[in-house]
Amino acid sequence: MILVSATRSYFKKSSALALVISLLMNTASFLGASIQPFAKNTFAISSPNLFGSQSLAGSLPLSIRKPFDPLAASLIQEIIETAKREGVVLLPDSKVGLFIGGPHIVGGYYYGLFSYAIKHLFPKHSDELVYLPFPIDPHDPQAAARLTQVKSQLRHDPQLVGAVITRPWKEHFLDVDENHSQAQAVNYVVKNDANELLGFAVDGDAWIDGLNYDLGYPYVFSGKRLVILGVGGAAKELASALLGRGISQIAFADPDATKRQDMHDLLKALTAGDYSYRIMEADTPHHASKELHAAIREADLVINATGIGRGTTAGQSPIANDVVFKPNSIASDLISNENTTFLQQAHAQGIPYVFTGRSMFIFGMVRFIKGWWQQLHPEKLPVDFDKRAYDTIAAYPNEKLTSHRSTQKFFISDPTHPPVTLFEPTDKQIQTILAHTAASYEQVQASGNINLQDLQTFAIALNPNFPIMPETELADAHWKTFVEFVWRLH
Repeated sequence: MILVSATRSYFKKSSALALVISLLMNTASFLGASIQPFAKNTFAISSPNLFGSQSLAGSLPLSIRKPFDPLAASLIQEIIETAKREGVVLLPDSKVGLFIGGPHIVGGYYYGLFSYAIKHLFPKHSDELVYLPFPIDPHDPQAAARLTQVKSQLRHDPQLVGAVITRPWKEHFLDVDENHSQAQAVNYVVKNDANELLGFAVDGDAWIDGLNYDLGYPYVFSGKRLVILGVGGAAKELASALLGRGISQIAFADPDATKRQDMHDLLKALTAGDYSYRIMEADTPHHASKELHAAIREADLVINATGIGRGTTAGQSPIANDVVFKPNSIASDLISNENTTFLQQAHAQGIPYVFTGRSMFIFGMVRFIKGWWQQLHPEKLPVDFDKRAYDTIAAYPNEKLTSHRSTQKFFISDPTHPPVTLFEPTDKQIQTILAHTAASYEQVQASGNINLQDLQTFAIALNPNFPIMPETELADAHWKTFVEFVWRLH
């Protein structure tokens, strides 16, 4: 059902009313629908072929325009059909946040997950806010027109609250009314009271929050050397978010010379001496970058921000097989739900901390929900909202978001926490762990403390590549997670 608002003051003459009804009839014919009275000052166009007996499910308002805008009607009809395809309940008064990206965003679990989170966080308003994909194929001849149209619709349709932007369109939303991003990339859009679009880059901060969550303690960036694979929107957001953290150097790598130059121009203006940076060629199937391989050997943290490893590039990696990681470093992939080839390469070398982008994804969704919800309900959210939202999203029953202990790998992790691969133990080693940690767990329960150095020594005995953590970073919470997880296996 498409709701068409029409105030009585608009129809001052019967001829005008007849004209508008004629337009509605044409629209109904175009959409394969029928007109019915809906409310005192409105008309409704019902679409029973789309939604069966649930006449309210999958509907959006379409404000009357003069002249009638067939592109807007087509876009709205597309959103309605998308809601049906994704299994999302869309009521006449539902507000919609769009996910704008390439064709890869269709059919994901994100949209059911978003509805699940809203239902559990705001049970009295469970259908008030939904999340739906709006794919724009960059190879489509109509891509530019669709991009222009969706921006216009975001500004003028009161039921669209904003959008999340992903590849390849992050750098195409710099023309929002207020751009708060320093990164030449926008991945999150909200509206203010004047229906102006406000753009932000939140992926970088979400990634840092996710890294800290995965480690169990705040990562100390000071003096560290990083390698970021890719120079697109995600890499630019990381470059901005990492400012002011005392980083020694970041090396960026990409095979595209034009994109590398674009990144150089951004960093020259952005960093202002904050951290040193290098921009270099990346590995390709036919060429290995010696400069990149040398940088990875020295890097404390290597981040895949290319998107390679999912979709049509599943099974591929942005680095060659002979790349050598620095011992005790961290490998992080922004892809949220895949054990990518890049991560497998790091794991094969015994790298102790190997993270997907799952926690980054969850922290990002927490931000999206907060921003859009407060747009609808300006009242203050509870102080513990972020934690409640994270836990709610992490509990979503989807295998791609649920970490597990496989029969081949040992993960230090909470069951709802991304895996940190340490080693592949034998049955005898597992029994040794259980025997050792039983006593340690009792210590935790009795006194709240563990002999951390003993536990670290034990871990290193099982795996020489286990990181020797400085005492300043040897956080009780991290080791309690280790002990409690192993205890649950028992």
